[in-house]
Amino acid sequence: MCLNNDRSKIPIVLTAFGTTSRAMKTYAVVDKVVRMHFPGHDIRWAYTSRVVKDSARKEGREIKSPSEVLNDLAAEGHSWAVVQSLHLLCGHEFYRMIDEVSNHIVRVSVGLPLLSSPMDYGRMADVIGRAFPAYDLEATVLIGHGTDHPAWSSYLAFLWVLRRRFGPRFFIGVIEDGMPTMEDTLKTVMEAGFLKVRLVPLLLVAGRHFQEDLAGSGGSWKCMFEQVGLETVVHCDGIGELPGVADVFCGHIQDAIEVVL
Repeated sequence: MCLNNDRSKIPIVLTAFGTTSRAMKTYAVVDKVVRMHFPGHDIRWAYTSRVVKDSARKEGREIKSPSEVLNDLAAEGHSWAVVQSLHLLCGHEFYRMIDEVSNHIVRVSVGLPLLSSPMDYGRMADVIGRAFPAYDLEATVLIGHGTDHPAWSSYLAFLWVLRRRFGPRFFIGVIEDGMPTMEDTLKTVMEAGFLKVRLVPLLLVAGRHFQEDLAGSGGSWKCMFEQVGLETVVHCDGIGELPGVADVFCGHIQDAIEVVL
């Protein structure tokens, strides 16, 4: 067995939540950018959702958890690997991933989630600002999943950076745990005097369930905004395919490579 500690050859394990067809389209974009930035590195994929893994196996598809990918790398003689999180925030899912890869025979350097440093917030604000330019009397409302983890405050931090760069046309709300809630967001948009609203998923991939929360019938965000007379459109895709997003992850991969012994 030949141990491989060469930084230029260290494997990179891109670690995502799930593998729906919509997600795979986004992951393909990320994969292409990572391979362009890190030629010569072995790029592997791992998935953290047990539900997704069980579903894939029932369909005859094999997908691997981070620890299973690390087992493969250990068998191939690698002593180090970079495990790059594809999470948005340092919340519960990110720390579950940390627990899984800690104390493995393969030593791990972890790349942080998308929004982790002030530089990340600035770069992502520029990405969002370019993707969703200003229109007269239109508010852009970014809608995240939400979390009961202390990382919930990342949403408000990102909103502060967006508004500092692009003015008061940006708003942020969350679907589930945390704040700002839908009611909070609706109230602030109305008080600001906007007549139109663009709803944008603040997720790498916006799955069917999330899209129903945004644009479905009944009590969706779109319905609630329309009920108060606001013209509302929904951007159906997550942010993972926007130009510049994968580059932020690549910066985190480079940081993780730099600490490898």
